[in-house]
Amino acid sequence: ELKSHLIKMIRENPSFLKSLAQVIMTVPMPLGFFKNFIVEKNGKYKNTLSIKNYGLLPLTACTKLLSFQNGIIQTNTLERIKRLNKKKVVKIDQTEFLEQSFETFLTLKIRNNLSDKDRGRDFSNRIDPAALTTRQKQLLKEAFLAVSELQKTTQDMLKVDKQNFL
Repeated sequence: ELKSHLIKMIRENPSFLKSLAQVIMTVPMPLGFFKNFIVEKNGKYKNTLSIKNYGLLPLTACTKLLSFQNGIIQTNTLERIKRLNKKKVVKIDQTEFLEQSFETFLTLKIRNNLSDKDRGRDFSNRIDPAALTTRQKQLLKEAFLAVSELQKTTQDMLKVDKQNFL
């Protein structure tokens, strides 16, 4: 009942989703011009990037925003992606790309957390791309590209003007 009420309120106030989307559109993908990873250059997190901030957060946020716009009340990200496909918001190719991306981010995050635990370090959402295998690097790049494409889809669907970004 609460979910249905929320969807109704969102439909009555379309500027709400648009304002949330403006924030998520400002999250850059950590890939350079030649698709090299952009990592922190200095400090505690030197040579790392955040899977959560650059991958999981924009993927789940865009999926959630598009789901709210389309009256989808599911809370599971993978289920939302499937429902968005059924409503023809995202095409089948993009659906598969997004599902694989979500799984890639989670798998790398879990592996990183296990490694942190083994080394006696606090869990982090940061990885060093140089420590990944060639295949893992390829999957991570593809995952970030899928998120970038989802950001564009979200921008188009919610009619977010680039000049209004924060």
